[in-house]
Amino acid sequence: MAQEQTDLAMIKDSQRLRQECHYFKLKMVQNYFSCIALLVPLLPIPIYLPKLCNDLDSLLATTIAYLAGSVPCTHVELTGLSYTRKELANACRLEAKRKFEECLFEQDPAPETCGALLLMAVSSIYDFRGKEARIYASLCWNMINQIDPIEPKTEQDEIQEQIRVRVFYLSRYVEYIFLQSKDDSHCHAHATAHIDVSPKPLASELAHKTYRDSLSCFQFLTRIMAVSRYGSDHEATMFSFFGGRLNTISSESIVNLEHVLLEIWKALPSELRIGRGPFEYMGPQVLDQYACNKGFSLRVNAAYYVYWLSLQTKIMQRPSESFPAYGYRMDADRALMISSICADAATKIYSVMEEVSPCMFEIRWLATTMDILRLLSESPVPDIKSKAKENIAVLSKIIRNQLEIVQHGVGRRNSCSSLESEESKWTQDTDASSRTTYITPIFTHMKGLLRDYMIDNDIIQG
Repeated sequence: MAQEQTDLAMIKDSQRLRQECHYFKLKMVQNYFSCIALLVPLLPIPIYLPKLCNDLDSLLATTIAYLAGSVPCTHVELTGLSYTRKELANACRLEAKRKFEECLFEQDPAPETCGALLLMAVSSIYDFRGKEARIYASLCWNMINQIDPIEPKTEQDEIQEQIRVRVFYLSRYVEYIFLQSKDDSHCHAHATAHIDVSPKPLASELAHKTYRDSLSCFQFLTRIMAVSRYGSDHEATMFSFFGGRLNTISSESIVNLEHVLLEIWKALPSELRIGRGPFEYMGPQVLDQYACNKGFSLRVNAAYYVYWLSLQTKIMQRPSESFPAYGYRMDADRALMISSICADAATKIYSVMEEVSPCMFEIRWLATTMDILRLLSESPVPDIKSKAKENIAVLSKIIRNQLEIVQHGVGRRNSCSSLESEESKWTQDTDASSRTTYITPIFTHMKGLLRDYMIDNDIIQG
């Protein structure tokens, strides 16, 4: 009798898990396409949002639910459930693994399968499953390189070709990040493969301004990802330089990189550009002009200025030993000026991003900017020194606010009505029984990193 009751309870729990997992998938898929997919449009939103909402048991829907449940985004409200967000995300992870075992080696490589592998890799990174992330990322990179270009004879062919191209660029970037951890200075050669096409919007994406702008920003980002191929040195050497394994590259490579970065800037639609580029300080009016800009455009502009920072700080000498030099000279003093301009621009963008789209923050970019600002604050040039100190104060406040979000799992609602029509509101994700805030694993890790960083940099007292 007791065994029968136990079996009945397990059946009920299993049924409840399936029901709540189904609801969880729906909410996570909707949240993914209203937030993450605007930043990284791996799958065409007008096509895959309705498709996956009607096919929640598919591999793609399951991997998306795992990703959206693992990232530090609190746009979605989950109340009245028996299981926590972490438990439901893990259930999706296990289900996705079973689906991969069933299909991965029984079918020829396909763009959608590679997309699912990439989603699983990124999800595993956020879930601190490093070995799994590495396996999925490596499988994705190897498989996507086996898929030939798809001739667009039909609309479906065109869709799959676009997924192939988008997965390629993102997978290449993830592969590069993993290769950074290797000791072999020649290991980056594995990630130097290229394709001669860039992501393009489909007709359904062109019809919607937000999706069209999102694709423009994504194209901009993929061009930045591929900029290292334009140096005069071998690309593997360029990877090692940016990864910190090499201290120098040829001045010709630096000139080529700067030229390409400036051309990339011009290719971004003017209404999506923030500021005037790396050679002119942003005026204060820029903050008002872009106060209600889309989060994805803010983020790619931040990426652009931080990329310039990463390049120029490898050229400049310690600011306390430098003096200003103007004009197009490839020397340490010129690099100091560009670093000051780009650090100032990045700070202004972060201050707007905190209000508009705080879940799109890249803490490592923010920390990079802060570290460089601390160097710039040592400059004997009064303007550079004062700007650096002002921006340190701004970023310190943002980091404190980010730590508060990490500690309490809450965020502020977007202040721009134009965004509220595209993105869901900020709410807490709560456990129905305890009503306590759930923090994703990445939040817990970020909390420790942020606290240590703030103590080390005198933002808070230890």
